Amino acid sequence: MVDLTHESFAKHGDSLFLIRNIGILIVSEASLKNKYEDVKKKEPFLYEQGQKVVEMAKQNVLNNTAGEVFHSFSLTHDLPNETILLTDQTTVTLSNIEMSEKLFFMLLKKTKVTIGERFSITEHVYSEDCIREHSKARRSPFCLERYYRPVLGLTLENIERMAPNSIGCSLERVRLYNTGLINILPKLRINEDCEFESLVVIANKKEHVAIILSQEQTLCVGSVKKMALKNYAVSILSKLRIHKDSMVEKLRLNASEKEHIDPILSQGQLFCVGRVKNMSLKNYVVSVLPKTRIHEGYEVEWLWLNTSKEEHIAEILSQDQPFCIGRAKNMLVSGYAVSVLPKLLIHKDQEIEFLKLVASKEEHVSTILAQDQKFCVGRVKKMKFEEYAVFVFLKMKETRENLESLVLSINGDELWRKMQGELKEENTVICIEEVGKLTLKGHAVNILPALKTKREMDRFVLDANTEDQISEVLAEKYKGVSFEGIKGFGLSGSTMNLLPKMRIGEDCEIETYNLFAQEERQVSHVLGKEDRSIATGRVKNMELLWYAVCVIPKLRIHEDNIMESFVLDAGKRDFSRILEEGDSSIELGRIRTGGLGSVPEEIRRKLRYTLVGGVGNEILEERGEEPAAVSDGEVGETVDREATAVVEKRNGEAAAGGNGEVGETVEGEVNEVAEKEIKKETFFLGTKQPCFFCS
Repeated sequence: MVDLTHESFAKHGDSLFLIRNIGILIVSEASLKNKYEDVKKKEPFLYEQGQKVVEMAKQNVLNNTAGEVFHSFSLTHDLPNETILLTDQTTVTLSNIEMSEKLFFMLLKKTKVTIGERFSITEHVYSEDCIREHSKARRSPFCLERYYRPVLGLTLENIERMAPNSIGCSLERVRLYNTGLINILPKLRINEDCEFESLVVIANKKEHVAIILSQEQTLCVGSVKKMALKNYAVSILSKLRIHKDSMVEKLRLNASEKEHIDPILSQGQLFCVGRVKNMSLKNYVVSVLPKTRIHEGYEVEWLWLNTSKEEHIAEILSQDQPFCIGRAKNMLVSGYAVSVLPKLLIHKDQEIEFLKLVASKEEHVSTILAQDQKFCVGRVKKMKFEEYAVFVFLKMKETRENLESLVLSINGDELWRKMQGELKEENTVICIEEVGKLTLKGHAVNILPALKTKREMDRFVLDANTEDQISEVLAEKYKGVSFEGIKGFGLSGSTMNLLPKMRIGEDCEIETYNLFAQEERQVSHVLGKEDRSIATGRVKNMELLWYAVCVIPKLRIHEDNIMESFVLDAGKRDFSRILEEGDSSIELGRIRTGGLGSVPEEIRRKLRYTLVGGVGNEILEERGEEPAAVSDGEVGETVDREATAVVEKRNGEAAAGGNGEVGETVEGEVNEVAEKEIKKETFFLGTKQPCFFCS
C-alpha cells in the first residue's frame, strides 16, 4: 500500500497535507488506495516488482493532480475525498473551524487566506485531526515562535488583509526574533483571562512592527509573567494592553538606537505598563521612563537602569524639571544612567529598601560632579556605591536619618588618587552617624578618616587586598575608630593590619567577630603587638580564617565572656605560629559545649578555656596549665585525697542511714573521682583517649 504519512505535515481523517513547490496538496488515503489497485490490475508486471509499484502509484497521484488547481476553497471539517491542490492563486476561506497552528501558518505562506467568523487556531498534535468544528474547539495553548526567518510577501499580504482580533487563540509563550510575523499579534484574539509564560519580541527592522504601529487600537496580550522587548519592538509597548489585575514578574526593555523609541517619545501622554514586579530599562529605553506610569498604588520590587552611552540619557538631562517614577522598593543604576539620579522623584510616601549605584568611568558621573548644589534621593534604608559612584555619595544631601546600611567600594587606583586629592583639598568630613551598618571595600577603606560615625553600630566591615588601599588608615596620624557597642565586626585581607586601631570597648557585646587573611603580610602589623593587647569585648561567635588564626594570642576577650562558638579554618601553613606557642598559653575564657567543634586537637592543646553547659553556666571542664607530673603515683595521690574528703564528708551522714548504704555511695563517688582524674591526665597529655567533656 502507498504510504505518504511520513511525507505529510498534517492530517485530517484519511486526508494528508503535503508541501509541494507550487502549493499544498491534500490527498485522501482512499484515492491512493484506488490508484494502487489500478496499477495492480493494469500493470501486473510492475506489481510484482514490489517497491517500484509503490513509487509509481505515488508519482501517478502527485503528477495527475498538478493541473487540478482550486481558485477558491472553503476549508471545513468535512474534506472531500478527491485530491486538492491549493496554490498562491487559491483563496482559502477559514470560518467556523478551529485549525492547528502548523496548518494555519503553512496556508499563510502558500495561499491567499481570508478569515471569516468564529475562527481560531490551536496546538498542533500530529496524531490528531488538524481541523475541528468551532463548537468542538479544544483551545489548547501553543507556542508562537519564529527565529530570524524572513516572512515572504504572500504571508505579509495575508496578515495585512486580516481584521484585528479575528483569530482566536490561547498562547503558552511568544518568541518572535527579527521576523515580520510579529505583525500578526494584533490579529490574534487573545482572551484577557489568558495566562502565558513569556512574551519576547526582537525587531531590528521597522517593518517588523509597522502594522502594529499603524493601528489605533491597543493589543490585548492577557496576563504575561515575563516580557522582553528589544530595539524596534520597544515601540509597541504603548500598544500592549495587559490584564488590569495581571502581575508581570519581569519586564526587560532594551533599545540601541534613538529611532527605536521615537514613536513613544512623540506621544503626548503617559502610558501605563501595569503591575510590574521587576523592571529593567537599558540604553535608550531609560529615556522612556518619564513617559511610563506604574499601576497606581503599586510598588516595583526592583528597578534597573543601565546605559552605556551619554546620548542614551540626553532626552532626560534636557528636561528642566524632575519627574516622578512612582514607587520602587529597590533600585540598581549603572553606567551613564547614574547621572539621571537627580532628575528622579520617588513617591513621597515611599521608602527605598536598597539603592545601588555603579559607575566605572568618570564620565558616568560628570554631570552630577558639575553641579554646585547637592541633591536628595528621598528616604533610603540601604545604599551601595561602587567606583566613581562614590563621588555621587559625596554630592548627596546629609539627610540620611533613615539610612541603616552603607557600602562604599573603590578598586581603581587612579580613581582613589582623584578622590584623595579632593578630600584633602576640601578637608571633607562626611557625617554618617545614623548609619548602623558600614562596609568599606578596596580604596574606600581610606575614606574612613573622613567619616564621622557613631560609636554604636550593628555591623562594621573592612575589606582590602593591598597596603595602598589602607595607607590613610594605617598612617600614624590617624588614631583609629572607637566602639562602645557593635554587633557584627569583620576585617578581611590587608585590613587585618588595622586591627590594633579598632578600639572595641571591654563591655561591648559582639554577636559575630570575623577575621580573614590570605597572606602573612596582611597580619604583620598585628603580630608585632604584645599578647592580649587587643580588646575584643564580649564575643558570642568568633571565626578566624587562614592566616588570621595567627593573631589569637594578641586578642583579649572579656574575662566574664561566654562564647557560643569558636571557629578556626586554616591549613598547616597558617597554624604554624600557633603550634609554636606553649600548651594552654592562649586564653579564650568560657566556651559553650560544642563551641570548639572545628578546632583541631593539636591547636586545642595551645588554648586555655573553660567549657560550660549548653543551657546554664555550670562548669563542665577546664583546660589550664599542664600538670607538672603525670605518673601513676601522683594520679593515685590525687584520687586518694579526693576519696578521703568524700569519706570524711559522708561520715557525718552515717547516723541517718545504714552503713551499707553509705558504703555504696562512698565507693561510687571514689570510682567517679578516679575515672575523672585519669581522663583529665590523658586530656593534658594530648593522647588519643577520649577527654572528659567528650565522654
